Amino acid sequence: LAWCYRQDKDWLRAVSLWQYLASQGNTQALENLAKYFEHECGSAEIAKTYTERLLKRAPNEGGYLHRYDRLCRKI
Repeated sequence: LAWCYRQDKDWLRAVSLWQYLASQGNTQALENLAKYFEHECGSAEIAKTYTERLLKRAPNEGGYLHRYDRLCRKI
């Protein structure tokens, strides 16, 4: 469902659903929130916060450390 909202650029619904899923520990939702805040909102600081949470849940997956390092350089 969140994917459909994202495709339609219905960010309010997508973010709301991702936040719920992230609160349940869903790593895909955390990654999507990090991407959303970095690219759609231009907020590297908020994106970094979600990436930090992502790294705590899955430290060795998906190039998350690379994302974190890049965000740190932006701030």
